[in-house]
Amino acid sequence: MAGRKLARNVYVDGVLHLAGSTPEKDVAEQISNPKAWGDTASEDAAAFPEGDPSDSWKVDELKAYAESKSVDVSEGKNKSEILAILGKA
Repeated sequence: MAGRKLARNVYVDGVLHLAGSTPEKDVAEQISNPKAWGDTASEDAAAFPEGDPSDSWKVDELKAYAESKSVDVSEGKNKSEILAILGKA
């Protein structure tokens, strides 16, 4: 696992390791979530259509887009609310 970049922010023992960073070997060995690693980033990138979000997108696609842009849409209860949050970001 050493030498791999993180695709997401990860906390290990209360310490934040930022996406794009390469954690030390002892820290990397503690990160068991495969989605944390950069090799899954390409899968996430294809999780939503190209272009700007629209009403034709599925909720999962909107959430994936929001995550890729580091926008918190957890308060959105439906597609319309998620689109509104994304419109303000």
